[in-house]
Amino acid sequence: MPGTLRFQAELPHAAARAFSGNCFRVVDLEAFLRTKTPSLLFDLGPKIARNGQRFSPPNEHRGLYVSTELITAGSEFADGKAAWIAGDCAKHATFNMDVKLASVLDLTDAAVRRILKISKAEVQSAWLGFADLNGGI
Repeated sequence: MPGTLRFQAELPHAAARAFSGNCFRVVDLEAFLRTKTPSLLFDLGPKIARNGQRFSPPNEHRGLYVSTELITAGSEFADGKAAWIAGDCAKHATFNMDVKLASVLDLTDAAVRRILKISKAEVQSAWLGFADLNGGI
């Protein structure tokens, strides 16, 4: 069974939880200012959907990236922690926001990973290498 179908088949069996907390979002400043109505929900969806994300193949899902840690959000934006720390990244806007989500899949929970048949290595891998861990899926 292809990875996406397997994941979708197992997803209903994994318990989701609510999340409430402070998060950070880092976006390209020039692209943000080019939008008709700039907001915290500035959507990089078409770019993200075209390239895919860790658990979604290219052209399957749009995305909005936030993190509970600024260094993580910045590293995602700058394509690496070293680049973010060195300031080797484009002009950017950093937002600090309160986030409330009703249904979050906690991939740090070993029971959730077992249900979804994914490993800790898959979750912690560099997203560009994720497909390699799954035979190209």
